[in-house]
Amino acid sequence: MSNDFIKCSFLFKKEYAEQFESFFPEEFLLQAVVEDYELLMEEIDNDSLALPNNLTLKEGEVRYSFFFETEKKANDFVENMKEKISFPIKIENNKIKIYLFPKIIDISKQFVVVFEEKMSEYKGKKEKIVLSSSQIFGTGEHPTTRLMFEFMEKENFNNKIIIDAGAGSLVLSIGAKKLGAKSVFAFDIADNFLKIAKKNMKLNNCDIDLTQGDEKIFMKKKEFWKNSDIFLCNMLPKFSLPLIKHLLPFLPQKTIYILSGFPKSHITEYMHFFEKNGLKILEQLQKDEWLGFKLQKI
Repeated sequence: MSNDFIKCSFLFKKEYAEQFESFFPEEFLLQAVVEDYELLMEEIDNDSLALPNNLTLKEGEVRYSFFFETEKKANDFVENMKEKISFPIKIENNKIKIYLFPKIIDISKQFVVVFEEKMSEYKGKKEKIVLSSSQIFGTGEHPTTRLMFEFMEKENFNNKIIIDAGAGSLVLSIGAKKLGAKSVFAFDIADNFLKIAKKNMKLNNCDIDLTQGDEKIFMKKKEFWKNSDIFLCNMLPKFSLPLIKHLLPFLPQKTIYILSGFPKSHITEYMHFFEKNGLKILEQLQKDEWLGFKLQKI
């Protein structure tokens, strides 16, 4: 489902953000899309090379975008704002298509992500992974998730024991079950993890062992993970590498590590980590500016 909208964007120095927000009632401001360069850099581990190629936002800047159904409403809004704004600002109006949730996302050769509201509409031949509309990582749109599925679809999951670290929406866990996994143990520290995970399990008729918390809480819960065949992890290296280092001594020699979420610009750091910790790269893949790895203990 898509609609045509006029996107009005206001780009300016972050120091003027409070003044800019003062022009609007809170309920209207909540409808804006806010892009903050500093917050964006935090999300990608301060690796500027992992930024989208078309990003025009620079250090110290923010962009507030509003959406209108007609050009007249957009133009009237811009003219009104010009009368109020006294600081340097760049204003852009663009006609765009907004694809509204619920979505159908073609994620890999074998799978498609279908949000629950669209379940009855998907008539394709690919296997469905049904998700609820929620604010948690793992919709299938991000290149790192697609990298994971590219690896996973080459791997034999039949009757295997799987760990899904930082499981988010359970998209990888559900994919693993649909690929034939015997048992999947998933954990995440997000506050809303259990609520969302249980709903997505029900939508996909999957039985997945869930743990709310970090790897230490996960390891105390049960010991079946000691026989794990495949370890799945799609997180930025500042989170995934310490986690892997902690778990490595406890996971069996046979375990295959399928990892994604690595900005390609720091590849030498990852190679050093893998070598230092006795992990052999079996395969390496790339999508856009992101790397994924399949590894095993030497």
